[in-house]
Amino acid sequence: MAWISFFKDSKNEGFKNSPDSQNTIKDFVVIDLETTGLSTNSDKLIQISAVRFRNLIEADCFSTYVCPSVHIPPHIARLTGISDAMVESAPTFEDVWPQYKKFVEESPLVTGYNVSFDLQFLSKACGEDLRSKWKCFDTLSCARQAIPCLTDYKLSTVCNYINYSDRFHDSLNDCRACGEVIKYLCNYTDYFELESLTYLSPCKKHRNGAQFTKVAEYKSKLAAANPTPISPDKISKNGPLAGKNIVFTGVLSFGRSTALLMAETAGAFVKSSVSKKTDYVVVGEQDIDLVGSDGLSSKLERAYQLIDEYGIDIKIIGEVEFLRLLTAKEGSPTNG
Repeated sequence: MAWISFFKDSKNEGFKNSPDSQNTIKDFVVIDLETTGLSTNSDKLIQISAVRFRNLIEADCFSTYVCPSVHIPPHIARLTGISDAMVESAPTFEDVWPQYKKFVEESPLVTGYNVSFDLQFLSKACGEDLRSKWKCFDTLSCARQAIPCLTDYKLSTVCNYINYSDRFHDSLNDCRACGEVIKYLCNYTDYFELESLTYLSPCKKHRNGAQFTKVAEYKSKLAAANPTPISPDKISKNGPLAGKNIVFTGVLSFGRSTALLMAETAGAFVKSSVSKKTDYVVVGEQDIDLVGSDGLSSKLERAYQLIDEYGIDIKIIGEVEFLRLLTAKEGSPTNG
């Protein structure tokens, strides 16, 4: 059979909450998917999975290949182990979405590893803003805060730390691996308390009127920002920023246009979005009403995804470090 779709039936035996566990995460569903690439505009889903946990024990699972109607790039086939032949007879996303959605929505909480990526793809595919419909938290963000000693936070790295092994980049395996990370955090850290857990906010593409007003206020603040803090003649033309790709996010004290001018004077290239070619992300003040309760703008989420999942060397710096690099001489040490 070219595609798989299966459930594990549970009669809820052994899933009663203990008296001391009412404020911890016990009942949730983990989602994960595989795609032909990273772009929600041009790439397609090739596998979607979900695993439901009750009292930190796997209760149900759902997984299916999805026919993308496009060729799977060779590097994706190598990474995921999914070939064109494996998906050619699989159902379309439209065919499986109602069943998948029903399965996910039977749990009160939704999570995943860098779950924003999965939500963006699913939202694009189904035409709904799932972040506003599902109560979601990101296991990757939880792992970063609860286990601060790791050099990176790829799912495989975190699983190695907790002594769990599997074949990664299969969406069903990754769901189960994510569940093991949550189980570890619940059993060995104090992180998972409902009162302090950070939930994802609705997608910023679906802002309401009050949020649009907030955006306008921030644009006004940018227009009235302070003048250039470093004069052009003091900026190093051959310093560490020369030839580098820079992306700005958040509100900068000296304004975005001034930052652009200074970066270009230093020989850098300012880009509007984060990609695998990005060298620096310069972070200004992040407003919680705009970026959501996780404190990450879409640019920062993208940067962390590329760092954690693909090992891209993107340096995330603040204004002070950016200003230091502007005046640093060629060969001077850089951040990170």
